[in-house]
Amino acid sequence: MRGSVWNAIWHAMMGNLRMKRLISMLSAAFVLAAAFASPATAAPTPPVIGVNLVNEPYKQSVLEQEATFKALQSAGVHVIRAGIPDNDDGLAFAQRAYAHGIKIEWLLWIYPDRGTAWPKLPDAYRGKNFWRGYPLSTTNADQLKAAVGAQLARLENKGVVLAGFELGNEINWTGFNADFPLSANGRILDEEDLAKDPEGQKITKGYLRYLDSLAALKTLRDGSRLNRETPILSAGLSDPTGSETWLKSVGADAVGVEATLHFLQAHGLDRLVDGYGLHLYPYATSPGTTEGVAGLRTHLEANGLSECRPAAGIVGKPCWITEWNFNGLKGLDACPIDDGMRVEAVQDMRGLFSELWRQNRLGGALYYTWQGALHAAVEDHDSAFRCGAVTESGRLAVAPIPAPTAASETGPDAGHAGSIKPRPCDLYAADNTPCVAAHSTVRALYAKYGGPLYQVERASDGTRQNIGLLSDGYANGTLQDEFCANTTCIITRIYDQSPRRNDLAIAVGGRYKGPAANGADLGAAADALPITAGGHQVYGLSISPGMGYRNNQTSGVAVNGEPEGMYMVASGTHFNSGCCFDYGNAETSGADTGAGHMDALNVSRNLEWPDCRNGPAEPGVQADLENGIFDWDKPSCNPASNIGDGLHPFISAWLKNNGQTQFALKWGDAQSGGLHAIYSGALPAGYAPMRQEGAILLGIGGDNSHASAGSFFEGALTAGLPTEGAESAVQSDIVAARYGASTRLSGTLTPGAEISLRATTPCCTGDYIRDENSAAVIVPITADSPEPDKGDATWIVRRGLADSACISLESSNHPGDFLRRRNLALSVAPFDGTGPGRSDTTFCPEPGKNGQGSSFRTVDDATKYIRHYLGKLYVAGNGGANPWDATAHWSDDTSFIIGPPLSALTAGGGGAASAPDTRPSPATPLEFGIDRSNMATQWTLAWPQEPKVSPFLSADYNKPGNFEARRVAVMDGIARVHAEWFRDGLGNAAQAIDILRLVHQRHMKMLAIISAASTDYPPGAYIDKAQSGCQWGTYPLSKINLAAYQKRIEAELSAIRDAGETVDAFEIGNELDLYCNDADNPTGTDWAKHQWKWFLSDAQVQAFARGYAPFLASSVASIRKYFPKAEIITYGNSMPASAPLIEALASMRDTDGRTTDYTGLIDGYGAHLYPTSTTTLAMVEELTDELHYEAAHYPHVNQKPIWITEWNPAGSSWWNGQPWYFQYDARGKPGGDLNKADTSGTYPAMDRAGAIRVFNKDVVETLRSSASLPVNISHVLYYAYDSAGQSPKCAEVKYSWKTNLPAGFCLDGMTDPSTGDLLPGIAAAVAGTAH
Repeated sequence: MRGSVWNAIWHAMMGNLRMKRLISMLSAAFVLAAAFASPATAAPTPPVIGVNLVNEPYKQSVLEQEATFKALQSAGVHVIRAGIPDNDDGLAFAQRAYAHGIKIEWLLWIYPDRGTAWPKLPDAYRGKNFWRGYPLSTTNADQLKAAVGAQLARLENKGVVLAGFELGNEINWTGFNADFPLSANGRILDEEDLAKDPEGQKITKGYLRYLDSLAALKTLRDGSRLNRETPILSAGLSDPTGSETWLKSVGADAVGVEATLHFLQAHGLDRLVDGYGLHLYPYATSPGTTEGVAGLRTHLEANGLSECRPAAGIVGKPCWITEWNFNGLKGLDACPIDDGMRVEAVQDMRGLFSELWRQNRLGGALYYTWQGALHAAVEDHDSAFRCGAVTESGRLAVAPIPAPTAASETGPDAGHAGSIKPRPCDLYAADNTPCVAAHSTVRALYAKYGGPLYQVERASDGTRQNIGLLSDGYANGTLQDEFCANTTCIITRIYDQSPRRNDLAIAVGGRYKGPAANGADLGAAADALPITAGGHQVYGLSISPGMGYRNNQTSGVAVNGEPEGMYMVASGTHFNSGCCFDYGNAETSGADTGAGHMDALNVSRNLEWPDCRNGPAEPGVQADLENGIFDWDKPSCNPASNIGDGLHPFISAWLKNNGQTQFALKWGDAQSGGLHAIYSGALPAGYAPMRQEGAILLGIGGDNSHASAGSFFEGALTAGLPTEGAESAVQSDIVAARYGASTRLSGTLTPGAEISLRATTPCCTGDYIRDENSAAVIVPITADSPEPDKGDATWIVRRGLADSACISLESSNHPGDFLRRRNLALSVAPFDGTGPGRSDTTFCPEPGKNGQGSSFRTVDDATKYIRHYLGKLYVAGNGGANPWDATAHWSDDTSFIIGPPLSALTAGGGGAASAPDTRPSPATPLEFGIDRSNMATQWTLAWPQEPKVSPFLSADYNKPGNFEARRVAVMDGIARVHAEWFRDGLGNAAQAIDILRLVHQRHMKMLAIISAASTDYPPGAYIDKAQSGCQWGTYPLSKINLAAYQKRIEAELSAIRDAGETVDAFEIGNELDLYCNDADNPTGTDWAKHQWKWFLSDAQVQAFARGYAPFLASSVASIRKYFPKAEIITYGNSMPASAPLIEALASMRDTDGRTTDYTGLIDGYGAHLYPTSTTTLAMVEELTDELHYEAAHYPHVNQKPIWITEWNPAGSSWWNGQPWYFQYDARGKPGGDLNKADTSGTYPAMDRAGAIRVFNKDVVETLRSSASLPVNISHVLYYAYDSAGQSPKCAEVKYSWKTNLPAGFCLDGMTDPSTGDLLPGIAAAVAGTAH
């Protein structure tokens, strides 16, 4: 990051004012392999090597210019980076350089709007070298096109061919972009800041205009006569990471390199440029040493080199390092020159450049700089030309980089201390089927491999660290622990140990977009899966839905029917039935391109065949061949694929495919024994021959389906078919790795130790804490107990995931699963890598409360401890509202004896066989709640304006003074059914504060509907009742005054926060797919004409989205300002058919044609369900279809669940005209049948309570747990607490009992409207939603 090259005509554009600063030495190691990085089949193109020529060289005399060019020629320089002013001097300078065989990489001026004043620095900022460029937001593409077009024509008329076009300089910090504020705090903004922070949003406006200028430049280049092949480079970006202290000291802000590139890439950068410009000025410490090289690598990786991609790659571009030099080499100004340290530093940097060249990821490297000011009194110590000659370091910096040498075919020969037996890829090489990819986070897969295994990124500062090997070839887990201490890390890259360098990086998305920015997948938490291997604590890769890794640009992997083999070590206990936990060969496009285009191992519950899904809850080993996951050649279940004969925490899975006619599958226990055949025979029909494409993926499907869960420890792909002997030898080596072996520590709280936890309460001194089908319980365990039971009562001590001074307890039988708090109950579930997940799995040991053993306090609440109560585990206080908080026996129940492990799973042994583990796949608990519309506003009216609504249709109901009592009565009734959520609008600030207090006092959470008000619209936007046909008239949301809207809601949100209240979740709008709620939609008449099925054109969809998208974005921005932790969901769709309206938000087209994914702003999707059916079977089928339809259209639904924020089995009768079959039964009790019996006899006639129970079980829970078509439903809210009031439709009801209800009163709430009392059956059914 260095200011460099603007000339005096352009206000010191090429001046010699350069930013000098100290950059902190970063300790992380770095290897320059990156996502999609692999050597091309042909030799990589050599990078352009050159030097910056600054200080306005075109202003020198002709003799001085000639002397400079001759010196450059003598040093072998053929490319310089310089500005070319649009005048005769500039033209002559360019022509003269070209005549000397020197091409110019043209640093182009960014043209602002006409009349834009040069940004003037206040006096207080004089000398700070800020704002040496116009605000990027004033960029004018038309002016650039006119000016550069004319200048390029003049250059070409002189025959000048350029080395490159570089548009702009260091646009990502205060120095060269006046969109950055002067009153800065030394921040480095990230991608989230660009999306949500006001400063970041202003900067992105400039970035968007910059892209317009790049597009104009590309049009000029493509139409030029001599320079059509000249590369276009994005502006060289400064390198702020590592410079935080300096930025704070000078008061400058910056945007991180990756954040800048990701934003620009998302808006079309890769279509406009041939390379990414970077400026790199690492701190040179200990040049020529391993530590010195590590420092350089760390700085480079942290400042953009991970974005460099091969020139021929599908994704990304190579990097041009258009400025590079060093900080920290001061005091070397004197003549003669003391150049030794700089020579070593340059050599170190060139070594890294050579690696980039080998990977075809480096387009050019231009040293900064050739010389200082020509007549300056003091030489510039950074210059290549000093003391009247080219320095040794300068000559080295501008010399061509030696061609890289290929690694040996058996792997990089870095070596380990000591002797290591052949590892898997050595065994394959001896079999003449060498590895073309070898990935592991656990160990080296070659005996002599000495490089890094994987790379982690630290959340606290974005720094990255390579995790390498100990002397015996196992991962250095301690290095990860130290690097990630007091923060969290994700795994960003898994290095390929083979000479092919087919590294795996976080997947960028595909046909199915991931949950991260720009549709990318998430990276796995680095510490989510601690295990032991080779006697060391190491880490596996724990994949949860939404995570995945991929390389679409590989080398040597089988394609188009070529033979190949592969294996992986995975978990036999951490899996699900989601698509697709794959490792192997896949499509290069990220899309499903047809049968046979994949050849990958899959470990999961069988995805395809019902007879397998209904078997034991064990994983199967299958082949994902695309459009089918097969365990033999038939479209049915092969029982041999299911691993159901015992408990296998670690399994090996094997696939080989000759690509033409046959494939084979095997599995093995990775802790003991040999391999077991699953199938060997013909390929399925339609798959011979294979059509593999050669990408490699991990944890996802070929089209980026990312609903899977699983654990990965190691794996490899081979060229050719391995023999049976080679595979057996590799299996033996896997067993020898001692996966999951004991550390020989027991009965202590030392990390890595295996322990048991025995109760001390007199009733239960033989009971141990154990995992029982994912529930945490205490049960008796004896020496005669089955071995799996003993294993379930054995725990591995790990460093606390939220606090290293505390502990986390990992299941011995289910590696990766931890004892975890869910609300206040304890369960055993995979660690998901989230912040709450860390807290929920961390407990702090203290001396036992009863004087025995230890007690375990929750990390975030000093009053809560692990307690057993009635056989289950909770976190409990000593006294409180919950039954398990009872003070009786509290000290005994919270004290546990730490003892030796009960598990019989020891090194090299698999334990006794037992019945298979049948526990369900862990899922997020369903949460339920109640609606009560207008609670916040309706009851603040003064009597007698308060309408007569239920409950309590009695003379006393509307008497003055009863308002708050009624409000409290309703809230108490809702709390009695143990609702977790209450949903309503907020009203004004005073009303909102009041309702929030009532909700939170009853330990519920609030889902607040946030809507536009009539005052938010300009005059003329209203469409009255007569014109619209709507009861209250309507407004088009596209006409809203967003500034007025935000001002109004922020005043209310601010008042709520200042009153000490919070809002737990927000629903942005209510049924905005209806014309009467948003006039941007078609009318109800239009929908009725199409039988309420989807019919809208793309133009109609975009019309809706253009109104809702900015309304959503404005709402989210205001909410995050005051309640950053609140969950935010879209409005509840009134009809599932309109789900594509929400889907359109994921690809919202702006006026300039760019697309934005607005669903990245929200956490879930609202849905309203009102079935129109008259039988329960029809209701189940209708609602199942509706939820499947919505899930199919909601983007990222696996990560952003559906909230059913309104549902009722009867409420739709208001407007659908269906007759009702219930009200009061023959005995005068509320109830009676709601639904008729269906003719098939599936469901009998039943009342509303029965229909609710069926909905809970046969719709919601069935869809949530479905193996084939799961639907991610997280919340169900019943509408409503009390009856909905009167409707003409209800007049059709024939009451069988005389009541005091007015004619036409509908009963669809949870209370008897004649008394206000809860209806027990309905209340119990609604409360059962969560159970």
